[in-house]
Amino acid sequence: MIDTVLRGFPLNTMYWSKNRDDRYELLDGQQRTLSICQYVNGDFSFGDKFFNNLTSDIRDKILGYELMVYVCEGTESEKLEWFRIINIAGEKLTDQELRNATYTGPWLSDAKLHFSKNKCEASKIASDYVTGSPIR
Repeated sequence: MIDTVLRGFPLNTMYWSKNRDDRYELLDGQQRTLSICQYVNGDFSFGDKFFNNLTSDIRDKILGYELMVYVCEGTESEKLEWFRIINIAGEKLTDQELRNATYTGPWLSDAKLHFSKNKCEASKIASDYVTGSPIR
């Protein structure tokens, strides 16, 4: 992901959902967004360099990288239909994933933050209580 950004190559379109309070939720593109944010935050290195060890021009290149974002607006059922459409090519969505697409709020945002990383502590704990991947 970071290599793609540094080379200036395009990433796939990300889909965001605009909420009633004019805030945004990720509908699709969570891994891409988190990867970039976590690198900038210093959570991991790339090519043996952390973000804060880069020269200012390289940091500016990363921070100035333009993401392709499509903002989905409408009723909850319209947003759910968007979610179904953009996820049609991959693995079949579970009923819970479809419900998650229409629910927004601080609890879900916080859960996604903790459970969206492979082999993180929260994911390891959850794996004893859920079938399938806790990330999904």
